[in-house]
This record gives sequence, C-alpha cells and structure tokens, in this order.
Amino acid sequence: MLKPKLLLISITVAFLSANAYAADLSESEVIELVKGNTLTATTKRKGDLKVHYYFMEDGNVLIEDDAGGGRDATWKVDGKGNLCITKHKGGWSCLPVKQAGNGKYDRYKTKGPKKIVIMKFHSVAEGNSRDM
Repeated sequence: MLKPKLLLISITVAFLSANAYAADLSESEVIELVKGNTLTATTKRKGDLKVHYYFMEDGNVLIEDDAGGGRDATWKVDGKGNLCITKHKGGWSCLPVKQAGNGKYDRYKTKGPKKIVIMKFHSVAEGNSRDM
C-alpha cells in the first residue's frame, strides 16, 4: 500500500500529465476544427458571456455574443498552427489551440512557464448553427 504522501504525489502527477500538458493542435487539426463551423466560447475579456464564432470557409469569421454585440473579422492558421483572428483595431491575434478534454478546446498565450487561457471553446457545431 502506498503511503499517503506518495499517493498524493502520484495522483498529482497523473492529473498534470492528463490535463496540463495536452499537446497543441497541429495546423491541419486547427483548420479541421474551425473551418465551416460555429464554435461557442467564453473569453477572458468578456467573462462568462458566451461568444459565438462562425469560421467561414473563405477566411471570414462572424462573431456574435449573447448580449447582442457582434463584428466581422478574418481568420487564418499560421505555419505554426496558431489560430489567428483579426483584432478590433487591426493586426492579428495568433495563439495556439490545445485540446482541453470532453470536446472542449483552449486558445491560450504563454507567459513564462504558465499557459494563460484567453478563450475556452465549449462546443463545436457544423455550419452556421446560429444563422449569423
């Protein structure tokens, strides 16, 4: 039988291995995830407000939140596999995407050894599921 301290360390290592170190999606996996689909997310900037992204096949993305706000943008996946979305004031926000389990994905930035989740994709639906 494992001693309590050793058991706690074993459980912690197993948890970290399964969750914290999920590999980033590749360029082709990101494209397959978003292209022609609607992803529903919560973002760090908007708190618990749900934001819906319809990634059209032509590189445009329609963005709508549950409070009635919305905008058009463009998207691409760069050579590193980062999902890039145009910002409100121009330029690109390019960040990696990793699988978070149970059909969920995180778009995050790295700050030192930490991964800070910027956007949590909670669901993926085929096509323009919200008729945006």
